[in-house]
Amino acid sequence: MCGQKTEAKKETKETKAEPQYIRIPKGCVNVIVDTTKISYVDPKGQITIIRGYRIDDLGKHASFEEAAYLVLFGRLPCEDELKEFSKKLNSERWLPVKVIDALKQIPPFAHPMFYGSYGLLLLGMYDPDEGDLSIDKLYDRAIRIIAKLPLLFINGWHLSRYGRLIEPDRSLNHAKDVLRMIRGGNMPTDTEARAFESSLVLYMDHGFNASTFTTRVIASTLSDMYSAIAGAIGALKGPLHGGANQKAIEMLLEIGSPENVRWYVEEKLKRHEKIMGFGHRVYKLHDPRTDVLREWLEKLAETSGEAKKFLDMINELEKTMWELKRIPSNIDLYTGALYYLLKIPKEFYTPIFAIGRVVGWTAHYIEQVSNNKIIRPKEDYDGPRGLTYKPLEERCKR
Repeated sequence: MCGQKTEAKKETKETKAEPQYIRIPKGCVNVIVDTTKISYVDPKGQITIIRGYRIDDLGKHASFEEAAYLVLFGRLPCEDELKEFSKKLNSERWLPVKVIDALKQIPPFAHPMFYGSYGLLLLGMYDPDEGDLSIDKLYDRAIRIIAKLPLLFINGWHLSRYGRLIEPDRSLNHAKDVLRMIRGGNMPTDTEARAFESSLVLYMDHGFNASTFTTRVIASTLSDMYSAIAGAIGALKGPLHGGANQKAIEMLLEIGSPENVRWYVEEKLKRHEKIMGFGHRVYKLHDPRTDVLREWLEKLAETSGEAKKFLDMINELEKTMWELKRIPSNIDLYTGALYYLLKIPKEFYTPIFAIGRVVGWTAHYIEQVSNNKIIRPKEDYDGPRGLTYKPLEERCKR
């Protein structure tokens, strides 16, 4: 009887049907891969949500600390919670001496995004609990990474180019001090600081974009948070994801004036070239984040002729691109102009994107490992079959 039962089990196992695979479009276009409570990106651009709040509402009103608390913990903080969170964030705004020494060794021609990924991996080595996935440790680690990532970018930049260490000023809030340090210690006005802070909030999270999905893939293996965020930075470094704001300002400077816009666009389109700062993988009608940044450009244009010129060019670009291609502008067109007006080196625009988005990355890491299944899709092999190994001397006979 035992033998018969074993045989029956064997037969069932061997005759088990192949799994039914689901073929999805290349690039996972229009594919939902998981659920999240963090953010939702509406393709129509009418109601993009972070933890239940409209992204434009947060961009207009929330401080960096308020928005970061919301993204991490799922609700806006009370006064005492905000004070405690701000205090924790502030206390982590420092770097180990040996990490600073390592940043000095980076060559000045290196892409600035390397400062963040390289520095984070170093920080992970200094964390004795880096593999501890208990919830309190995860939130502590998230706050540590959010606080230290700007210092890695900023000091990687200033140390490798100018040999200068830029120390944080803990009397300032996170966003204002980050802008001050990026500018080498040049204190921003309150208007400049708030415009910059607004852009960080708008960049904070945005659905399952490439870098966020990278975070979740790495998290799903139960690798550490430092490695996951370093991977996300690598994804954001790609010009199809994070580099568009730098390209957008380069385009605006090349155009030079509103009168040149239509000719420029038509010539680019004739050569089938992209117009930077336009189009989006999800948004097809409108990017609601642009509404908030437009208000900041309008405010700056009240006292700056250069800001007014950029705004006039953007207006003409949006009008022309909608007329010719029905393609809306995206946030990168606006942040490109804003960061230029804030006297930020254009090579630093993508690191700023990461300084805002790191809040979302850490939140997605925590969400992934808290309800985890390793992300492992099936491939569709389309290569040769049936080849056999040949010794080296027989491989390349002619």
